Amino acid sequence: MKYTKSFIKLSLLIAFTFITFSINSSEVLAEQTTGIIRGSVTDESGNPVSGASVQITHIPSGSKSSTSSGNSGAFYSRGLRLGGPFKVTVTKSGQSSVRNNIFTRLGSESSLSFSLGSNSVEEIVVTAKASDFSGLGVGPGSTFNAEDISTLPSIDRDIKDIAKLDPFVTVDNNDQLSFGGGMPRLIGFIIDGVSANDSYGLSSNAYPTNRMPLSIDVIDQVSVKIANFDAELGEASSGNIVLTTKAGTNDFHGSFTIESSQTSGDEPFGEKADNADPDTELFSIALQGPIIKDKLFFSFGYEKYEASDPIQMQAFQSGLVTKAEADEVIQAAKDVIGYDAGSYNKGLEEEDEKTFLRIDANVTDNQALTLEYIHVDGFTESAYWNRSFALPLSSDWYKINKEYETIKFELNSDWSDNFSTRLMYSDTDVMISNTPVGLTPIGE
Repeated sequence: MKYTKSFIKLSLLIAFTFITFSINSSEVLAEQTTGIIRGSVTDESGNPVSGASVQITHIPSGSKSSTSSGNSGAFYSRGLRLGGPFKVTVTKSGQSSVRNNIFTRLGSESSLSFSLGSNSVEEIVVTAKASDFSGLGVGPGSTFNAEDISTLPSIDRDIKDIAKLDPFVTVDNNDQLSFGGGMPRLIGFIIDGVSANDSYGLSSNAYPTNRMPLSIDVIDQVSVKIANFDAELGEASSGNIVLTTKAGTNDFHGSFTIESSQTSGDEPFGEKADNADPDTELFSIALQGPIIKDKLFFSFGYEKYEASDPIQMQAFQSGLVTKAEADEVIQAAKDVIGYDAGSYNKGLEEEDEKTFLRIDANVTDNQALTLEYIHVDGFTESAYWNRSFALPLSSDWYKINKEYETIKFELNSDWSDNFSTRLMYSDTDVMISNTPVGLTPIGE
């Protein structure tokens, strides 16, 4: 049995976002869980307006954040929810300007400009802006929002189907993920700011679990970062996949999915099949909504996947042994020495069950709290033989069991116009063990 417990990650990230800086401070401290809105305020003549009050409201949840413009007329707000729409209102001396339908995206910022004194209210949509200081770029990449994820096809309900749309990302026929030709073990996988890498480096999918640790129905945004050297995105050499999950709002939203497939019938082309038919079954439910309107919200997801994949018995197909002869040997082992040799007519089983729960609270207008729990439990069966004439019975198979659990606490606070903090604690447990499919224990 293999067991790993990640070090307790307690980080206090303090961002001094002095608006007089000439560099893009959001690039210095990259946001992996929240959004950024920055802007400038001027009068009708184009002169900067200092001391203007800026109110940022997330319409779906009622979350609010307040700041003010500095001497240069600039303002900056981080720790915001991803997505939107947001309403941004700037006021001073009885004059106001409003922007509606503002959206934030993972790994980028929304940049706005306001003019006071024109007595006009203008509606625009802004999603991102390139960095003002190219020297702080952290590599190429792509970002996909919830709409992209819901509309793009994914047969396996895996985020790799989305990530491979980036020109630097490939997924081969063995389901191995590669960034710029690098090994899967060199990829960093991050969920809401918490590392979810394959800590043993034995999996081809770059996950600590047999399948993706989250249901695709609870994923809000995905950022693919190539050759990233951001200090907050460590533990990766070739690239990172950064995920954020859906948070609850004042309205209820959900999805319900049932899938069942059988790729062949009992008698394909009129002939009886030699092996059990491969089939998959999937059940998934996701729900987001309010607990206390404008204050407390939840997001829940559950998914269970089961599959059975038959083994092609080359010994039967080559005629080296018949089913009657195999049955005779299996029965003799049971009668003479009391050993159950298993079956040749059994598919390799796979099972994956995952649960996700997220709680968001608006503690104050300038403080937001997030609690998160992820649990994944599953196994895959494996059989090994290196000869075409071999007849692998289920007593020679073994299960690869993987269990993954993460808890996370995050508190984002704006203490003043120039000072904000992010306090995050996470604890991750990963347990991997091999057990026999048959009744006979595996020797150690």
